[in-house]
Amino acid sequence: MYTALLIYLIIASSMFTCLLNRKIQLANMNFVIKKSYLFTIIAIIPLVYAFASRSLMVGTDTYSIYYQIYYMGYVINHWSSTLYEGLFIWIFKVLGQLGQSFSFILLTLSLFICFVFINYFFKNNKKYNTIISVLMFFIWIYAPSINILRQILAVTVSFLAIIFLEQRRYIVGIILLIASMFIHMTAVIMIVYLLYFLCKENNELTKKLPIFSLIISLFLLMAFNLVIKIPFLSKFAASVNDFSFSTVNYKFFLFPLLVLPLIIINWKKIMNLDSFNYLHLCGYLLIFPAILSSGYFVFSFRLMYFFIPSEIIIVSQIGKCYTGGRKILVDLYLIVVTICTFYLIYYVLKVDGITPFSFS
Repeated sequence: MYTALLIYLIIASSMFTCLLNRKIQLANMNFVIKKSYLFTIIAIIPLVYAFASRSLMVGTDTYSIYYQIYYMGYVINHWSSTLYEGLFIWIFKVLGQLGQSFSFILLTLSLFICFVFINYFFKNNKKYNTIISVLMFFIWIYAPSINILRQILAVTVSFLAIIFLEQRRYIVGIILLIASMFIHMTAVIMIVYLLYFLCKENNELTKKLPIFSLIISLFLLMAFNLVIKIPFLSKFAASVNDFSFSTVNYKFFLFPLLVLPLIIINWKKIMNLDSFNYLHLCGYLLIFPAILSSGYFVFSFRLMYFFIPSEIIIVSQIGKCYTGGRKILVDLYLIVVTICTFYLIYYVLKVDGITPFSFS
């Protein structure tokens, strides 16, 4: 199933990229539909259908957490416990009442996640390689969402916040960032992006900021046992141990390391491609300490998912640093590495239990 979806996304992204940036006037209709919206909907239909129609056994948390929340928790039996963040609870409650089924909740949330990301990359196809960005979305956002839906929902809302902040719509952006924290508290890590935005007007500082942020985050990592004692994180404190390399999720280093040489070689070019690339280079580098943090707490590597959108944005621009045959080779390398990483993580290493796929 996943192979079919990958092939479909490659074909759809290739075709739609050639047809974007115009508007369609429907015959005898008084409204205009942006092609990016139309193509996004067409592209995500198979993704959303597969997500909503899958067996409860696809994804280790699908039945053990999310179905239990629906059937035995806040929707059906109306738990009063506050095991999960308030906004997430209300989202489940509202969707549960509207659709009266667990599949409807999955369909709606998947539709939101897929539309936000794929529409963004379709709309900005002149800035980003659409095939690479959509494939990376599938592997690093869509696939994990099958298992860790709540956190990927928070990632999506925080990504929307960054988009609004880049458009100087600061109030909406900040509100969305706060909302993401009430879906999954780990979204608090996105506060660092607000700090980065404050540095935008200082060109000299923005050039050095990615390296500074990496160094500072590594120092904070060494003080992880102190950071975890912050009140709203304290519920995880009991699960934190002394650092151990044996619990680090090394497999997630693979892709960032495979693209790292290309990013280092083209660092200045990438910086100059877009005024906000310094921000996303910071996000990309923060993936490394996020993964290392699993040496203290096995699941804390999932903080990296908040930085994955920045990685997608940076990696999908690397090809623009080259011309001619080199550009084609680099783009092919990135596509092959992305797909191979997917099969290694989800088929060979069986991460998150999302394979084999089956319908309900």
